[in-house]
Amino acid sequence: MKHSQDEYWGDRRWTASWNRRTYVEGAFGNLKNPDTENTRRGYFRFTGLPLVTLAMAFAVTASNVRQLRNWHQRTGAGDPAHPLLQAEPEFHGYALLTAEQAAGVDDAFRPPLPRTSSSSRPRRTAGASGGELVAPG
Repeated sequence: MKHSQDEYWGDRRWTASWNRRTYVEGAFGNLKNPDTENTRRGYFRFTGLPLVTLAMAFAVTASNVRQLRNWHQRTGAGDPAHPLLQAEPEFHGYALLTAEQAAGVDDAFRPPLPRTSSSSRPRRTAGASGGELVAPG
């Protein structure tokens, strides 16, 4: 219907506007592709528009960085010193520990034991008033 379109169907401006759909569908296809970002229904385990929007923003960001690095690798264009074109570090903040290493970490970061000595706490004595506090010592 003409009343629901900004341009006439088949016009040069309509064709230019319609051709943008190719790029939009390609971007959504990259986000859904199992070999790239692999986002799909149930991928995020939370509800609510703000959280899902934030998660999708991270997915789109990851897709953009991946495409930028692929483009740079394919063409050699772009500043190689740019932070987004640097390789990811191999260490991402976690490590698989052996039993001995885990025991060493446990010993190094063991919480202090609670004080159980009754000599440091005031004690009650049976007196005429039903119990009086007496200082230790």
